[in-house]
Amino acid sequence: MTPNHPTNGTVTGPNGLLNFPVILAAVQVSYLAPTVVRFTLDARPGTYTIEFFANDKPDPSGYGQGQKFIGATSVAVQGISGQAFTAQLPPVSSTQVISATATRVGYYQYTSEFSADAAVTFQPPQVVAAAFAAAPQPPPLVFTFNQFVRDSISPAAIRVHDDTSGADIPVTRASYDDTNTATFFLPVNLPPGDYTATLLAHLISNGTQHLDGNGDLIPGGDYVFHFSVLQGDINGDGVVNFDDLLILSQNFGHGSTFAEGNLNGDGKVDFGDLLILAQNYGSRAAAAAGRSPR
Repeated sequence: MTPNHPTNGTVTGPNGLLNFPVILAAVQVSYLAPTVVRFTLDARPGTYTIEFFANDKPDPSGYGQGQKFIGATSVAVQGISGQAFTAQLPPVSSTQVISATATRVGYYQYTSEFSADAAVTFQPPQVVAAAFAAAPQPPPLVFTFNQFVRDSISPAAIRVHDDTSGADIPVTRASYDDTNTATFFLPVNLPPGDYTATLLAHLISNGTQHLDGNGDLIPGGDYVFHFSVLQGDINGDGVVNFDDLLILSQNFGHGSTFAEGNLNGDGKVDFGDLLILAQNYGSRAAAAAGRSPR
């Protein structure tokens, strides 16, 4: 086996010393589900055919062989080191390993040596939906996972940062339901501004694999979610409008909570709150965004 090498500069040798693919992950969502393979190919710019093989056991060298052909995909390499690709293949037994070769498409159809063998594993935990709601109070951050991770969910499993002030925001409590949805509760009356919530991969797991927060099928990546708190948005719908004004007016002079229109946190709904709402009337919060699985 010839080790892979940098693709910059002049490289000569048999088959152009074409690098073999590097399999980063080979996963299945469930038994008999398609096998999804994520891999890289460091090669000169061009089109390449990647062929995949299933083997009952790893080669003693750790590379190959090609016992059973299971599929191929075509990739366009841009010449960027670490450029990653994904291929969907037929189901592969969890007792087998996968190897791959790369072949350059064109006049010189060089073929690489076999890649290192990669074991097939089940898909790691991922976030499939995320949301923030300014109302009701205390405001919740809600994340839905693709599988059971309840035993690892706690206030310590998330870090919330106020991007405006630079301060970290404490999470008061966390809950988990039978739809694999975790809810993290934040302090009441969060100051207006932009926030970043980070689910910590080293703390969230299904018992065997840690969170894959960036969708690369590899356990260990944090999930990052950005959200905003809009001043004057009493009902938490992301816009300051007549609905918020109606809530404030109905509680004017006797309300005391944020949900009743107490926007400045002084314990009463009065002209000061009305002024805040008027100054922000028509404003909209920036759309919440997370780093979702690809």
